[in-house]
Amino acid sequence: MNLLVLWIFSGAVIGIHGLLELSDLGVCDHRWTSAYAHDASGYPLAGSVSDLQTHILQGYKVQVQFSTSEWLTTFPVDEFTFRGRTICSSSMWFFSDNGTQIDTDAEWLPTLVCTNGEVSRLNYTTATWARPVGNNELQVNNEIRWYTKPTQCDSKPVYSQFVDGSKSYGSMAKLLRLAKWSELRANMRDRGFSFLLQNQKIYNNELVTAQSLNHVSLRYTPNAVKFNMEPFYSWLSVWSSNGRRDVSRWFLENTTLYSHNNDFVSLDWYGDQCWRRVYSTDRDGQATYGSLDELIQMVKLGHRVRVHFDGFNLKANGIRVVGDLVVAQTVEEYARRDNYPDYEAPFFNTRARVVYRLVHSSGVVKTYKYFLDNFALSESNERSKFAIDWMVDTRPWTKVYRTDASGQVTFGSIRDLEDAVAEGASVRLSIEQDELAGQFLTEADNIRTSFVNGEVYAQALKHVSDQKLQSVDEYILQSNIFRWSLMVSSGGVVAMNARRLASKIHLYDAISPTTNVTWFKNA
Repeated sequence: MNLLVLWIFSGAVIGIHGLLELSDLGVCDHRWTSAYAHDASGYPLAGSVSDLQTHILQGYKVQVQFSTSEWLTTFPVDEFTFRGRTICSSSMWFFSDNGTQIDTDAEWLPTLVCTNGEVSRLNYTTATWARPVGNNELQVNNEIRWYTKPTQCDSKPVYSQFVDGSKSYGSMAKLLRLAKWSELRANMRDRGFSFLLQNQKIYNNELVTAQSLNHVSLRYTPNAVKFNMEPFYSWLSVWSSNGRRDVSRWFLENTTLYSHNNDFVSLDWYGDQCWRRVYSTDRDGQATYGSLDELIQMVKLGHRVRVHFDGFNLKANGIRVVGDLVVAQTVEEYARRDNYPDYEAPFFNTRARVVYRLVHSSGVVKTYKYFLDNFALSESNERSKFAIDWMVDTRPWTKVYRTDASGQVTFGSIRDLEDAVAEGASVRLSIEQDELAGQFLTEADNIRTSFVNGEVYAQALKHVSDQKLQSVDEYILQSNIFRWSLMVSSGGVVAMNARRLASKIHLYDAISPTTNVTWFKNA
């Protein structure tokens, strides 16, 4: 194995004066609750599918848990399709592995779980641009359990719009505040579809637009939904408070455009009221609100982070903390046309472009745009300066387990971690190699517990290669960019897989020999 060099670190938060009111505080302390459990045939075991549906339609966060003969698997889900009394939900964020490390030529494994007991999975390689797609049914043992957690104190949407964009219910002013400093979810009640929004862009303080990006084509069956047989495609969507939606669909087999259209939709918007702004700077990096020390403390305690600048609200997928510098890496965004006030301003380019950013607490934002179909660099702006707001998720994140560089447990116990995962907790990770490298914090996209030896493994997949400049305290993306993906074990082993995004060339599989790992939970 090669020596592992971790290319890591990033951050974010919400809450304007009065946005998080006293009446909202209780909702942020809610634990993950098992709303519904059923066996592999869909037979109810606990809770109610009606309760689960109600929670989803009220903007709750959801985690799904199922077991095979070897593993208990837990993961967050971002989208929900309702088919009669059946609810189906999926996640894109699984890589194939050998049990302890991500496979050299890893395959994407989008996973679809339904309340009738069906669990389906696609598989297609990361190693080439031309790739056949497989479609499989997973054999699930015992029960499937759905955990939920509220995001609002009010069960009603923040804002609802008719198909023409006119107001049906709620407050546009509150939606604008939440779009700026929080995380949003949305429902299409007339179509039976609910989903998380990965990012927001506000135009002229009057139009809210938001992207939902992690979708694979589905087909209806008599009682549920399944992944499409043919054609297999992923789809990107952007939703606007004026009623417009733009959808760009791309073949999974070769990443070419399948179709691109826009239409009008009615929508219910929900906002997570548990975010708080902790730090703001002007474009020169001078503090205008809050404390950098508090931001760094919250990041190091495992809290999730979002950043707001130039109308954008983005999730920090990875967070570096090096001394008094925080750098947020954001990878869940696609370019908009941005020709506002033209109605097409929030739409995707015909040739869609992926956007990666490095947002610095010094006020510097570095932006890179790549064509989706070949990952050639389309545009880069390596030193824009903006006024930036940093928001954190105020839910209680607590350290549950830690291993040192030799794999010895220095905090908590493996049983504590196993119990947290079994009870549906969200998990975040802090990776530390040395003082100069600082800390890198990321989220677990999926977690598995072995029934054989009790070992816990987390995959963290949303990172791309950056590097520190020698002349200044700033980071840039590497010129020949690669995705690096982690598989972290409770034994302290940090395994990494790296592959170029343009050429698809595999770079290395590596094990870090000297890494401290801290596991945080939001129970």
